[in-house]
Order: sequence, then structure tokens, then C-alpha cells
Amino acid sequence: LKHINLIIFDECHHASGDNQYAALMNKHYDNCPDPPRVLGLTASISSRKIKPKDLLDNAKELEKTYRARIESGSSRSESIQHGTSAHVESILYSNYRDEILSKNESLTIPFEVR
Repeated sequence: LKHINLIIFDECHHASGDNQYAALMNKHYDNCPDPPRVLGLTASISSRKIKPKDLLDNAKELEKTYRARIESGSSRSESIQHGTSAHVESILYSNYRDEILSKNESLTIPFEVR
């Protein structure tokens, strides 16, 4: 790890027990004299259903595992302002097989099972 400046963990909420993320942190990170910075990314705080009363303990466990602190946008308006939003568009198309057969009734699809 001495040649690494930053470790990015995607879906970091999965780090528990013998997960690879937790293993890396537990076995190698603490032994590094100049450890890299850690950035954990996740859309949820836990990989399992937890009760609201257990949320803080779960967050503290993640912070302990990654030797880091949790940061998040402070408000919904921040998320709306800086986040991305998807534009959903539906496009109807005809079935490929039906389109081919309508152009030539005698044509058969090459991979059709007879």
C-alpha cells in the first residue's frame, strides 16, 4: 500500500466480517506507515435491513472499518441541485421476426427451430 495515495471502495456498505474490503483494511491498512486516504461510496448505509435505532451503530461500524468518517449531502435540495436525474423515454418498436416475415412471407429466420 505504500505506493497508493487513495483507495476507493464502491458499494462500501458491504464491508463486514470477512468481506474483501474489510479484510484489506484489517490486514494491511494498519501496518502501512503512510496509509492511503480512503473514499467509500454507497447509496445505502447498510447491506441488510436494519431498524432505525440501529442506524447510528451501523454507521459507526463502517467508520471503524474504513478508519474514516461518514459524510453526506446535508439536504434533499443539495441532492437535487448537484445530483443527476434520468430522462425516461419509451420507444415502441416492432418485433424483428414479424418485421422480416412481413416483408417476405417465404423467408424463414436462420436460427428458427423447426
